[in-house]
Amino acid sequence: MAGAGVSASREDIALRLRRVIRVWGAALYVGSVLLIILIAVLGLEALGQYSYQAQVLLFGNYRGQLAEINEKYQVLKTEFDQANQKLQALRDLYPISSTDLHQVEKIRAKASLEIQSLKWKKEDAEFAVYVLKDPATSDLKLKECMAELRRAEAAVKAFMRAVKGLEDKYAGRVR
Repeated sequence: MAGAGVSASREDIALRLRRVIRVWGAALYVGSVLLIILIAVLGLEALGQYSYQAQVLLFGNYRGQLAEINEKYQVLKTEFDQANQKLQALRDLYPISSTDLHQVEKIRAKASLEIQSLKWKKEDAEFAVYVLKDPATSDLKLKECMAELRRAEAAVKAFMRAVKGLEDKYAGRVR
């Protein structure tokens, strides 16, 4: 009996040892999978946190382009506001014909719409660059914004020329 009890306990110990080995094997497997996932997540996060210079090298100078667009937008708004003030001064000083005034107002309305459209395109581009951070979308939005900037520049220049033409026509007539 003593031998049978020892033998049973050896089998019991072997069975328990096999169970422990299986549990440790499963724990090591799960741990290694979790470690791989952790390393992958940290690696992807590190890749997502490029320095500004690396982003410029990889995707282009989006922030620089946005700064240039913002600067040109502010200049256009200032030019438009100055031409608007000049038009108002001309209205106050001279009796301008309704046909001339109507032509200039049409040009003014187009310039105003183009400036507003540029503002929206600029906001879309800023969203794409700063929030989405997707190079393809940023490129597309910046190209759309640059095209809108050219249209707005042309419209504001046309408005300024129209106001200058009114000034030459009516201010020159009085002198």
